Amino acid sequence: MVSNSKSDKITKMEPSVRFIREGVQTLTNNPRQVIGVLFAGLIIAALANTFYRVDIGNMGILQRFGHLIEAENRPGLHIRIPYGVDTVTILPTERNQRLPIFEQGQTNIEVITGDANITLIDIIVQYQIRSPSLYLFASETPTLILKHAARATLIKQVANKPIDWVLGLGKTKLSTSIRDATQRYVNDLGIIVLSVNIRSVNPPTEAIASFRDVNDARTESVRYQNMARAR
Repeated sequence: MVSNSKSDKITKMEPSVRFIREGVQTLTNNPRQVIGVLFAGLIIAALANTFYRVDIGNMGILQRFGHLIEAENRPGLHIRIPYGVDTVTILPTERNQRLPIFEQGQTNIEVITGDANITLIDIIVQYQIRSPSLYLFASETPTLILKHAARATLIKQVANKPIDWVLGLGKTKLSTSIRDATQRYVNDLGIIVLSVNIRSVNPPTEAIASFRDVNDARTESVRYQNMARAR
């Protein structure tokens, strides 16, 4: 009579509770089966973490306990030792990356020219990662160094030029000069500077009207000189 009562209680249990209870009984009665299931799970997890893929346009850097093992894992499927023994860092090596060199919250850099005038310059540096291992290990902040190098070079170059040259035909030469000088700073960081794009060069807002007046006066002067020569 008691056994029937227990059977009725088991039958009336919630399906989830009955499933858990039956599972616990199975595991208790079959310890070898438990070990086998756990071992199989570990093998599956290890295999899942053994393989990794490097996509096209990227390169992987493989480290074992922090030591460099492979500096340039090219696109494709690769093998590593899982569970924290090997670590992989994947970097984009064929993507053109853009780096504004003004500070956060700003849209340009205030620079003083050689004739003591203030200019507002909006400048973008385009670069690629040339050597993933150098980029990763030569410095903790390679892009920050690139930013400061380009900024310092801009300030130095503009400080030697008159404002007319900076606002006028000098922008192309200035871009090339900044690119070449900045590259020398980051040669050991695994970075190649593709271009320096000076998007705009303007006087301060409060001085725009004065600059326009000066330019208009110069234009008129040239026009009168040409008229005088023509007579």
